[in-house]
Amino acid sequence: VDLVILNEHAPSYDQGFQVSLEAMARASQSGVGHEGGDVRGRIFILRADLVSAEEHQALQTAARAMLLSRRGTLAEQVLRLTQSEVTAHPLS
Repeated sequence: VDLVILNEHAPSYDQGFQVSLEAMARASQSGVGHEGGDVRGRIFILRADLVSAEEHQALQTAARAMLLSRRGTLAEQVLRLTQSEVTAHPLS
C-alpha cells in the first residue's frame, strides 16, 4: 500500500517537522529491500498548505483509511473502528 501523510503543522521558517517526517520516510523505505527495482508501498509526505482543495478531496476519495492525529493514537483509532464495525454488524 502507499501511505500519504498530510502534514497540517503550520509552516514556519524552520521546517524541522517536515524534514523529520521526510527523513523517517526515507529511513523506512531504505530498510526494505526492493529487489530488481520493484518499488511498492511508497510513503508520500505532503504539506497541507501546498495541497489544493481539489487535491485534498481527491486524496480523501482515494483513501481506504484516514487517520487524524487529533483523534488519538493509531491503536485508539483502530480500536474505535473495530468496535463500531462490531456494533454495526453483530453476529447472528
